[in-house]
Amino acid sequence: MAAATVAAVSAGDAGATDLGAAANATPKVIAAARTHYLAPARSARTLHKPAKELRAGAARRHARAPFAEPAADGAIYSCSFDFLSDGSETAPAPLELDDWDNIPEELIGEENYGFGGQGIMQAGGALYIPFEYEEEPGWDLEGLMWTPDLYQPMQVTIELDVKIVEGCGVDTDDFWVYASDYSTNFDEDCGEITTEWTHLALNINAKDFVPESDDDSYYLTLFADGGADVVVKNVVIKGEGAELQVPVAQPYTDFTGTSFTARWSEVAGATGYYLTVYNYDPSTRTRTSKFLDAQFTENNYYTVTDITPGNFYSYQVSATNGSATTSESNFVIVCELPAPAGLTIAAGEDDKSLDIAWTATPGANYYVLTATSTRNVTAGSTVTLADADFSAVESTGTVAEPEESEFWFDARPELPGWEFTLGCSAPGAYGFWDNAMYTAYTGLEASLSSMDYDLSNITDGTVSVSVEAASPGNGMLAGILSFDESQQIYEVASAYRTTDDVPAQYTTYTFDLTGAAARSKFIFMTSTDGNTDGAILIRTLQISAQAAADGTVGIPVGSIETESTRASFSIALENGVTYTATVVPYLVDDEGYILATGKASEPASLTAVVSGIESVTADSDNATTSYYNLQGQKIAAPAAGTVAIKVAGGKATKVIF
Repeated sequence: MAAATVAAVSAGDAGATDLGAAANATPKVIAAARTHYLAPARSARTLHKPAKELRAGAARRHARAPFAEPAADGAIYSCSFDFLSDGSETAPAPLELDDWDNIPEELIGEENYGFGGQGIMQAGGALYIPFEYEEEPGWDLEGLMWTPDLYQPMQVTIELDVKIVEGCGVDTDDFWVYASDYSTNFDEDCGEITTEWTHLALNINAKDFVPESDDDSYYLTLFADGGADVVVKNVVIKGEGAELQVPVAQPYTDFTGTSFTARWSEVAGATGYYLTVYNYDPSTRTRTSKFLDAQFTENNYYTVTDITPGNFYSYQVSATNGSATTSESNFVIVCELPAPAGLTIAAGEDDKSLDIAWTATPGANYYVLTATSTRNVTAGSTVTLADADFSAVESTGTVAEPEESEFWFDARPELPGWEFTLGCSAPGAYGFWDNAMYTAYTGLEASLSSMDYDLSNITDGTVSVSVEAASPGNGMLAGILSFDESQQIYEVASAYRTTDDVPAQYTTYTFDLTGAAARSKFIFMTSTDGNTDGAILIRTLQISAQAAADGTVGIPVGSIETESTRASFSIALENGVTYTATVVPYLVDDEGYILATGKASEPASLTAVVSGIESVTADSDNATTSYYNLQGQKIAAPAAGTVAIKVAGGKATKVIF
């Protein structure tokens, strides 16, 4: 099988940036909660033309809050879209959006971040909105534009210039504005448009709007209703009674157990803020009573004292200018869950597992358990860091159309301590697939990534990689990342990229990665030139390194997410290897979002003492037959094709089964 070459990627390269961004991304949900909530997203694939009432709510991605200081002339937002300079009305150019289908902040500016849509493109200084576009073959969706979120009940006016694209087959159409907080809806038929530029003033009466979403927000979605492709520019949003922006509650700091400092964004024009702190019941996830009522402060922070250690609180804040006061902000939950106590680790029956248990943490309903192994090595010896063979994987997929996993994350026994994000499979291979729909719903990029390795004792920080991969036509990125303790992020130490797309025939790629350190993570991703979907299927993966000196190398065993206070890793323990486990508690809501994170437990360790052939007493009168692998570990029944040691009747014999 021919080996293919790869090209080095510099730390500043876009590919390396992608690797770093994926490694540092914060999942929107905890993994165990994902399966139930993936089903609605997958069912959206059956939609062809959603009804108008479904367009905004079904496809809207959350934009980051807050937002803008008021623009000129009292506007809340004002955006010309003249920065979308590529393309034209009749030949629109692609617009690469961020994870939630918003226009990236570096293009639109912080003051207008949150403008976005689905299917939108550039049209020579205007925003192009197709009536319908193909998300993927056979799956058509409506084109939509949406605005940043609004946070106050008000009379909203959105003004814009809009026209129908000549040649799209429609000469006149109705243009709609639709507002939603994800549960309460308002809509208006805003007027007729033609192939000539028309200035519209679109009105939404949201004065009686009662927010029901967690962040008390709503947004506007705009689209043509009768089949026209349209272009939009010069968007201005105003609101009666919206002189002050609602502040955004930010994470608290300086938590001591009896006090914390609440923080929030500054609001232009505000002379002060009212902070309200509530007692919070994590079992019902509701506020029960006020702990601190409308505390006034001129600063955008306030230190709350006399809280009870272990109790839960939440806080919200509103801004005032002396004559008007905004509605309350989003809320932040306050409680640092204590570290789990009583963590124990033990060898399972026949040394085939690590059995771990701990005491329940008050307030937590979810735990993430991780385990690592520390192996003794001698100077110059070769250390196997990963050795995976997926040839036994059964699948109905193909390289061209891989079978999609039902999970957002997959752990495979062939590769302990690694995780496939948006996994997929073909016969004899496992991999990951890029899909715009899933990325938009989850904020997750398709990848294969590892837990941390301790590679501080690796010669020159260099590891050797061999990966046998196939693809329907995507390049492959691979990298090693080191953790920066001061920044608390992973930085790309080195990266490699295939010089061409990975072919549909399995090809072996061999390359070195440098920069291995005390906390190192491996990651593999697809590499494409556009927004196309794609996949990488992996048949084998081997990673090895050379020990620099007598010492140790740390290799991940795996991670388990559970609601229980005990778990087991299925692993054949190796004699003399030290296994270490830690557990972190979480409070998670019904949709899998993390409400509170606790401190990691103190680690628990076990150095395996595995009975080998040397410790077996060969009693000639003992008719019992026992089997051991070549590492001296006892096994119940050797698999066909393997070599084992048979001990019976006072003799030890090597047997091929």
